[in-house]
Amino acid sequence: MSNFTSTNGITYVLDIKTKDVKAVRELIKYSDGKPVDLFEAAETGTLAAIMHNIALLIDVVFVLCLDQVKENFNLEKYDNENKKTYELRPELELESRLTKASRWFGNSIDGDTVIKIVDAFSEAIVNFIPSESRRQTLQVVLAKEKEIEQIEAELQMKSAERTFQKTKELIIKRWDQISETKQQEVKEILDGQFNSSTNTQE
Repeated sequence: MSNFTSTNGITYVLDIKTKDVKAVRELIKYSDGKPVDLFEAAETGTLAAIMHNIALLIDVVFVLCLDQVKENFNLEKYDNENKKTYELRPELELESRLTKASRWFGNSIDGDTVIKIVDAFSEAIVNFIPSESRRQTLQVVLAKEKEIEQIEAELQMKSAERTFQKTKELIIKRWDQISETKQQEVKEILDGQFNSSTNTQE
């Protein structure tokens, strides 16, 4: 089964059923007000509209994991942890249990978790499709999208490296105008950023 672990150590299993698809369609909408239909998105190859919108994806996954969230969410503990927030924004204390659970869930998702959610969601959607041939087609589509994302990330990295190099060259041209103390500070910063960039590539 597909799963991911939130930052508070809770592991959620994504095992999409028809009732889950109906729940998402009833509760979650795109920005234009249209209901999110997971089956339709899988069939028409438009899952990217969900997976590339992190806020929307987390809302969808929250509904898919709602029963598990309810099992793990402690309202009393949540309210105690947010007393100071309630003092500044008292309207938040009046929110429903479900809304607070949604905030609690969202607060347990960081960047690394989002990556795991994307992979788990992709796998769960593929497993939900009731046709082997369609599953294979969807797997190919999702794999291609992931490949394109990786290429885009590499291009962005190269662009950032070029910008960094130009900045470094500009500083070198003005090196004589910088005091010795500042020269050493700048050198340490540049060396640190360059090494960090190199390690990231490796």
